[in-house]
Amino acid sequence: MFFHLKQLIPDPLKDTLPHPIWGSSFSIDSRKKYLIRAVSGKGKSTLVHILHGSRKDYNGELWVDDSNCGQWSLNDWCRFRRESLSVVFQDLRLFPQLSVLDNLMLMAGSYTGFRMEEAREMLGQLDLEGMESRPCGKLSLGQQQRVAIVRALCRDFSFLVMDEPFSHLDAGNTARVCELIHTQCAKKDAGYLITSLGDEDQPGYEERILL
Repeated sequence: MFFHLKQLIPDPLKDTLPHPIWGSSFSIDSRKKYLIRAVSGKGKSTLVHILHGSRKDYNGELWVDDSNCGQWSLNDWCRFRRESLSVVFQDLRLFPQLSVLDNLMLMAGSYTGFRMEEAREMLGQLDLEGMESRPCGKLSLGQQQRVAIVRALCRDFSFLVMDEPFSHLDAGNTARVCELIHTQCAKKDAGYLITSLGDEDQPGYEERILL
């Protein structure tokens, strides 16, 4: 699967000069690993939301393979997100009043490829074992970030997009998360895109792009 950004410029960045991503011809191969690095305000989160289809305030076009996303219906986007794309948003989008397990089970159902035992195993690998019944709102930000990452990983996907996923993690937890990401993406033959303010302690990306 390929994303193709064709002369795409988000409205808030319309004064940006032509760039490897914005206002250019840029493709993302779902089998590759990307690091998008930039200071705040350069469009990292905007790119994540454009790929997810939740932001459409831009000029230019987004294509997936030979399909123009500008012509997709809401059902088309829902099917794409369900079957192909998994995202860790910067704001995590957990339900604070629900337990860790309930937040994971929102992905439950054969249509998402959710596997409960695998999810429990991932929680254990990230030092979250025994916290399944704890409300997410009672967890630290670092713990919430790890829950959101597990939620994104414990389903089927062709490409994983993560917006500053390690911002509240120490070096030890970052290393454990990176190992888990590598393992799960390898199982699914999937690549990933990570946005970051820096490139320290990031998993082994193949292409680094500065915004």
